Amino acid sequence: MPISQDLIKSWHFSFTSPRQLILLLIAYVGVEMWRFQRFQRLLRRVNTRCYQHKGGGNFLHFILQLLKSDRNALSLDPKFFMRYAAEGDTNSIGYGGGTITWQRLYSWWAWGCGRPFDSAHDPELHADLLKAADWSCRSLGIAPPPPVAPAESVPALSPFGFGICEVRASFKPLPVRTFLRSILPLTRSIFWGLGFRRLVEPMPCGDLVCWTDVKPRNGAKLTGRRPVVFMHGLGLGNFTYLPLFLGKHSTAWRSGGCIIVEVPNMTSASDVLEGRPDVVHTADALGRLLRDQLGYGDYEYDIVCHSLSSYLAATLCNDGSPCRPRRSVLIDPTCFLEGVEVCSRFPFRTPEECREFAEHTVLFPAFLPMAVRYALGRVFRYMVCRDIFTQYTVLRWNGTDATHILWHSVSAEALVCLSDDDNFVPSERVARHCESHFPRIRLHRMPGKDHGSFVIEGDLRKQLLQRITNFLEGEAAHPTRQLSQFGIFNDATSSD
Repeated sequence: MPISQDLIKSWHFSFTSPRQLILLLIAYVGVEMWRFQRFQRLLRRVNTRCYQHKGGGNFLHFILQLLKSDRNALSLDPKFFMRYAAEGDTNSIGYGGGTITWQRLYSWWAWGCGRPFDSAHDPELHADLLKAADWSCRSLGIAPPPPVAPAESVPALSPFGFGICEVRASFKPLPVRTFLRSILPLTRSIFWGLGFRRLVEPMPCGDLVCWTDVKPRNGAKLTGRRPVVFMHGLGLGNFTYLPLFLGKHSTAWRSGGCIIVEVPNMTSASDVLEGRPDVVHTADALGRLLRDQLGYGDYEYDIVCHSLSSYLAATLCNDGSPCRPRRSVLIDPTCFLEGVEVCSRFPFRTPEECREFAEHTVLFPAFLPMAVRYALGRVFRYMVCRDIFTQYTVLRWNGTDATHILWHSVSAEALVCLSDDDNFVPSERVARHCESHFPRIRLHRMPGKDHGSFVIEGDLRKQLLQRITNFLEGEAAHPTRQLSQFGIFNDATSSD
């Protein structure tokens, strides 16, 4: 029975009358006030600093070997590092804190190795931390510690650090969050349409969700290509990387099957952060999923990851891995100690820094007027840099220190792909660092490209995927090269 025109007109009038509009506006404001209060509670929860004691000694010894190495010793960028103390806030770690002193750098290294409160009763740890602080002071051009300095029982204010920085996130109104939340089911629907199935592995902080087209081995011998675990970067999660799974050039690099991992991102539900996920739990769950659900163990799979998910790749490649990959591909990685002060700057970026990004990035179309680019830079800061998931993933997901998420495996075989004009990763420094200290890492440079350019540029993506395919299919890197040549972990052995 057709709807009468009079009924349609009455509906139109009822929803456009001033009284109805006022009621709708009041209801919307009430919903937003409730959501804002809930957001504030979540923000207070994720801001809690939960100190977890970890050994950290081996990681600190590794750092000291890098500091005294004759092969391109570590460096710090004073321009970037001093920005953590230049914003005038004397209480918030990462957002100011006054003058940087050797005591604060000492605390920075103590937090980084997971032992900020231990040096007062551990003379060896105290001596190592003094050495690291002395090098940092000389690199930054500030007064070094005295030769004999007592250990403080309470650590000084660190300039910045994993697990201790204040999370400062922007509240997003309901229409924006609705749009972002809709992207996750859309992405999952696309993966389902491409033939992937959903796998879930429980964690102490929620569930790890993956999508795969890999069939369980059921004890069968591994033949052909190894499956690839793909891990996305920040932003819109796997939605951003759909071009890697669409088209005729998207199958060769994952011809042995693919396991697509979902990590916290802007499209996730707020409940994800309520559980306070941890990268170590994610790595452990992924290892169990590979072993128990799919039947793959150590060195029977590969990794391809971008940007911040290289933290997870490093955790799987470093000592203590729940399931080691055979080969890893790190695209625009943030997991190296060299340049950590630049990569860690992302959630703290000021309007001026985002303005500089908007001026120089090749990610924005070249034809855009500068005023539009500046506006996009402000939107980028509000929508991405200050997003609560971005803030959490950079500042809390990696736990309270750097002992797991920074790459220090000299035996792991990897291809590191660097965008030479990267605004977030100091690619030249990372390249020298890898060449000097990690003999089983190969480099692939992408001149004139910015962070994530391969996602939006078809030709570049095609070339990169071919390079990845060649690496995953090729012979072992440096098969006769001795790790002891590099002066780090001389007792290390090859994984071949």
